[in-house]
Amino acid sequence: MNKLLTVIFTLVILGSLILAGCGGSTTSPTATTSTTATTSPTKTYTPEEPLELKFAYHTPVTASLCGEFFQPWTDSIEQAAGGRVRITHYPGGTLASLSDYYDAVTSGLIDIAMVEQEESQGRFPLTEFTLLPFIFPNGPIGARVSYEIMEKYTFDTEWKDVKVLMTPSLPPMDYHGTKQLHTLEDFQGMKIRSGGLVEGWVIEALGATPVEMETADLSTALERGMIDGCFLTHSALNAFGARDVTQYRTICKLFSRTWVIVMNLQTWESLPDDIRTAFEENSGAEASAQLAIGNEYATIVTSGKIIDAYDKRVGNPGWYTPPADELARWREAIMPVTERWLESVEAKGLPGRAMLEEVNSLVEKYKDLYILDFE
Repeated sequence: MNKLLTVIFTLVILGSLILAGCGGSTTSPTATTSTTATTSPTKTYTPEEPLELKFAYHTPVTASLCGEFFQPWTDSIEQAAGGRVRITHYPGGTLASLSDYYDAVTSGLIDIAMVEQEESQGRFPLTEFTLLPFIFPNGPIGARVSYEIMEKYTFDTEWKDVKVLMTPSLPPMDYHGTKQLHTLEDFQGMKIRSGGLVEGWVIEALGATPVEMETADLSTALERGMIDGCFLTHSALNAFGARDVTQYRTICKLFSRTWVIVMNLQTWESLPDDIRTAFEENSGAEASAQLAIGNEYATIVTSGKIIDAYDKRVGNPGWYTPPADELARWREAIMPVTERWLESVEAKGLPGRAMLEEVNSLVEKYKDLYILDFE
């Protein structure tokens, strides 16, 4: 009997072992936890395999803004990053239309772009202060003041979906057209190109009809008589081909333009620390102002000489400067535009008046810091 029990017990043990070996046990084994991290390694960029970024803008490569602002800016970043980032330029609207640049950046189609806020009416209402008449005496002051004001009032609101890097600002613009412009009365019946809402208000206040269009279409519009004139910098006049289809030029410096260079926010947040530092140390208010100095010289002096030579060669009348009392009439006619803009932004609950007071204060603060004696 004892032998029989021993055999039975042995068979039970053997059966249990066989079932366990064949997976018959219903008890799951304890999982072994690995202490090795399973996350992908961080991408390492080298001069041989740098981070590639796309920088797009509408400006033709022949414009001074490209050679005196955009290229030196990206060169400084690449150098500061030790060649670990490469920024490829796409000038002349090759990647997107002018009005689509902001959406192209936020969607990730473009890494960096220069946005013209007037091309997206209603999207950047406070930032449109940069287009008001007589607000900036020159580009460097416009660049620095614009950045500092935007940083306080609009970075976290109107520009919250991108990283703002630079604010290139142009010198005040003059008139170029197919019709003579000497007095305020000459504006009557004119069709003048407008780049956006506020510029259109200025043109209306002077007595002309604004015709909204992109700068790239200027030459054709002037040649075909769709418009009689435009307000441009000397450099833009040459770069966009408008010099060859205009005969009259009036120095009036009514208003300027400041634009905004932005980066896709996800791209910015994903940058390695040292590359982000390279951007930070070579961007911002002062960097924008310093680069605007070189662009101002190239625009006023270098491009101005090219226009002078062209006008003499083809027999154009050349530059005309209205007397001070005549320009005062133009200024008086335009000044209500500022109040019109203030009323429009205040109606939206935006602090337009307080902001504009700070703008004027900063312009006064920097007027002796950025004196351009080549004008």
